[in-house]
Amino acid sequence: MLMRSQSKMSEDDLSFRVRSKLLADKVRLWLPPYTTEDGKKGQDPSDLQERYSKELEQPVEVISRVMEDLRVHAVNKLAARKLEESRGQSVSLSVRLTENRGENSDAVAVEVQLEDLTSSLRERIAGLFQVSSDRLKLISMAKMLDDKLSLAAQGLKDGAQVLAILLSPEEAEMARRQEQQKKAEGSLAKTRHAAELLARREQDDGRYRLVITDQMGRNIPLPPLERKSLVTAMALHEKGRALVKRNNFVEALVILTEADEQFKQCRTDILQAVDNYAILCLDIVWCYWSLKNLDCLPDADARLRTCQISFERSHGSNMERLMLLRGSTGMELVLYVRLYLLQAVTAYHQQRTDVARALLAKVCLFMSVCLSVC
Repeated sequence: MLMRSQSKMSEDDLSFRVRSKLLADKVRLWLPPYTTEDGKKGQDPSDLQERYSKELEQPVEVISRVMEDLRVHAVNKLAARKLEESRGQSVSLSVRLTENRGENSDAVAVEVQLEDLTSSLRERIAGLFQVSSDRLKLISMAKMLDDKLSLAAQGLKDGAQVLAILLSPEEAEMARRQEQQKKAEGSLAKTRHAAELLARREQDDGRYRLVITDQMGRNIPLPPLERKSLVTAMALHEKGRALVKRNNFVEALVILTEADEQFKQCRTDILQAVDNYAILCLDIVWCYWSLKNLDCLPDADARLRTCQISFERSHGSNMERLMLLRGSTGMELVLYVRLYLLQAVTAYHQQRTDVARALLAKVCLFMSVCLSVC
C-alpha cells in the first residue's frame, strides 16, 4: 500500500505539499541555519524530513531531495531579486579627496549606479577633481575598494562615504610597480608549473629527450635532476623572452630571474657548453636598463662579462669556430650587437665614457655586417 502511494504522487504534487508544510511551520530554508551567508547548504532539517516522510508516506531520502531543491530555488530567486533591485538604481555617494599632506577637500556628492565598477567611480572622481586616476586610492567602510568589483558587491549603499586618497607621483609609481610585481609573481607560479610539467614529460616520455652537445658536437650526459632543471630553465627563459618582446619588463624580469636560479642548479661545464645561459644574462640586463634600474649596475656588469666569456668560448675570439661549425654568423652577430650595446650603456653609467663610445662604434660596425650577411 505504501509503495502504491509513492508511485501515484507526482514530483510537482510532492513539491507543492512539502512547500505547503514548510509555510505552515514557518520554516525559511533560504535563511540560517539551513543556508549559509554565501548561499550554500547549511544545517540539515532532519527532524522535519522525518516528520514529513511519515505524514506524506514518502522515503526520507525523497523528502530530503525535494527540500533541497526548494531551498536552492529560493536562494536563486532571492539573489536574482537583489540583483534586479541594484541594477539601474542610482545612488549618491559622499566623496572627499585627501592628500598625504593632510589637506582635505569638501565632500562632493557623486551619482553612480550600484552595478558600476570601482574603476568607473575612480575615473569619475579623477575628472571631478582634475587629477590623474592612477594616483587615486578609494576607501569606504574601512577597506580599500577593488577596481574589478562592483560597488554593490562591496556593500556600498546610498549615502556611503568614500575617501579618495591622492598619492604623490612617486607613491603612484611605487604602487604601480607593486601591482606589476604582484601580477608577475602570479604569472611566475603558473609558468613554473607549466615548465615543471614539460620537464616531467621530457623525463617520462622517451620520444622527447633534451640533448646537449659541446662545441665539437659531442653529446654531454645529463643526470635526471640536472636535466629537469635545464628543461625548466629553458621553458622559463622562453616565457620571459616573450614578455620582453611585449615590453612587459617587470614581469619578464621576475620570470628570467627564476630561470637564472634553475640554470644555476646545473654544473658549470654544462652552462659553458651552450649559449643559453649567456643569452639569459643578456635578457636580464636588457630588463635592468629598460626599467632604468641603476641599483643593478654591479650585477649587470658581472653578467655581461659572463656573457662575453661564454660567447668567446663558444664562437672563438674572432668567431672562427662558429664559421667552421655553422658556416654563417648572421644570427649570432645580432647577439654581439646586443652585448656591445648593453656594455656601452653599462660603461656610460660607470662614468667610463671613452669605453662606452668605443663600444657604440663596435655596435655600428656589427650592425652594418649584420645587414650585409642577413
